[in-house]
This record gives sequence, structure tokens and C-alpha cells, in this order.
Amino acid sequence: MENTQLKIKELCPNQYLEIIKFYWEFDADPLEFRNTPKRVKTKYEIAQPELNNIIQSYSKLTFYFHCKNCNSFEFNEVNSQSAFNKLLREYNSPRDIFKCKHCKKLDYLEIQRKQEIDRQKTLLRLDKAVNEQRWKNLNSFQYKLLDHCISKNFKELQKHYWSKLGKDHYKKLFQELHSLAALDLILLETDTNNYYVIDYAVCHRLKENFAYNPPVKEKSTSTESKFDNIQSLKFKLPVNKRKKHPDDPTHTGATTFSERIIIEPGIEYSFALWERSNDNLYLVLVPTEEIYPSPKVSSLSVKPIHIQEGIRNFMDSINPNSIDW
Repeated sequence: MENTQLKIKELCPNQYLEIIKFYWEFDADPLEFRNTPKRVKTKYEIAQPELNNIIQSYSKLTFYFHCKNCNSFEFNEVNSQSAFNKLLREYNSPRDIFKCKHCKKLDYLEIQRKQEIDRQKTLLRLDKAVNEQRWKNLNSFQYKLLDHCISKNFKELQKHYWSKLGKDHYKKLFQELHSLAALDLILLETDTNNYYVIDYAVCHRLKENFAYNPPVKEKSTSTESKFDNIQSLKFKLPVNKRKKHPDDPTHTGATTFSERIIIEPGIEYSFALWERSNDNLYLVLVPTEEIYPSPKVSSLSVKPIHIQEGIRNFMDSINPNSIDW
């Protein structure tokens, strides 16, 4: 800090000169005020508002701070001790090197330049995702989620999937939001740790080009059974012939699925287990709504008679005795 000076206005009344000079008295190296405002008020028997009015109306302290960044001196002025002490703390801060206003402006412009470069890169990634129509490679959950991201705000999205997934599976929403962001189909706003999702955004081009087209189920022909097109999970459970201990599994084996199988949360499934020859078992698992609409998981025996009959008819149609292994 250099060239510290007290400036008093020429129009200052004579009765205020002594108060002002007493208020601004300081030791130069390091600069410290000799008199506190309390001491000034006590000596001259004046209240704080009156002291403020005298000092701020007729005086100011001017000085220069050295900017180490550009090796220049920046002019400053204050009209109170508290304002000076605040600037001095900032100047002497051990965490940040003092920079003049010119250097701060250059820093700000550099930040703006980098942010613009990042923004342009982001737009290019989003455009590329739209041009490649990356939504065509999404699974059914992600595909519907992307449609909801376009049509709903974040609060509405959370409410919808809390109801759909429930507490135990709610985290799947955020896992898949990160998956969509990794494909540059949406932009996520996260916390400082880049983990918790705060909000999301969808670019305008995606909104213009994306159209949700849910898969259409084929209708059964008159010669087909009404269960022929149902996607069910069924396989043989061979007996474990190497079982030696009570804790060993009774049935073991390996299987390969010919197509992708997804077990969705919140969906009711009906299942049946048959005994085959040589103590082998045969398991079938199928969404109940594909057999007969029903809203809740429960034992088959407590279902209404007409639903029980519908499920039994389906199980009879895939009786393992008629299947070639």
C-alpha cells in the first residue's frame, strides 16, 4: 500500500475539522488507526449517526494498492475506518493474491471465453447425438424415460417415477438419467460432486426430431392360441446329481436365452413349477397382465375364479409334458 492521504473538503465547517483529523489519525507502517470510533464519540460527545454524517460528508482516505499480477498500483478511496479495514483484509488475504480491477476484468473475460468454448463443444455433442438418432439404441425403460424428459419438468418426472418404481427401485431413475446424459441425449445439472441430479435439460433439436413410438404388439391370428405371442420365461431345472450335503442346492444347471429378457419392477408375474421325471423341475414365469389384467401380486388361490381359470388355461397350454427337451 502506497501514498495514503487524508482528503478534507474545502467546504467543511471549522467545528468539524478537529473531529475529522482525530478520527483519521494513523500510524503509517503498518497502517493502523490510533482512535476507534467509540473513542471519538466519547471525546466529542456525539452519537454514531452524527459522527457518520460528519466523516462521510466532508472527508475520505485515499491510497494505492500494489497489484502483483500486473505490477501496477490501483487507486482506492474510503470514507470510513470499517470500509478501509475491509479492503485491507482482502488485500492481505493469504488465500487470494490481490488483483486490480483491470486484472479481474481480464480474468472474467477469460472465464467467459472458456465457458463459450465448452458451450460450443456441448452443442456439437448434442447435435451429433441427434444426427445419429442414438435413442434407437435405448432399452424400453430409457426410451420411455427420454420421452418423459421432453414432456415433463424434473419435479414432475420425480413424482411420476416415485409412483411407478416405488422406494426400493427409485434410484433406477437417476441411474438411467446418467445413462442418457452419457449418450449426450440430455444435459444434467448435478451437485459439486457430480453425483446428485438437481435438474436436466433437453436441446431444442432433440425435441424437434424425437418422436416416441412404442412397440406395437402383433395381434394373434385365428389359427393361433391366444397365448402364442406372450413373452414368458420357462426352462428346465435339472436335479443336482452331485449333491452331498444338506446345504447343497437341489437343482443346478446353466441356460442360454435366445433373446433379451427384462424383469420390470412393479409388474405382477404369475409362475408355476412342475415336477418332471427323474426329479427334474420345470419353471414358468410370465406377466399376469399378458394372461389376464390384474393389479396386485398375490397367491393364485386368492385370485377371483375367472382369473384363476384364465391362468390355469394358460399353464395347461404350456404343460411341460407336451414340450420336447
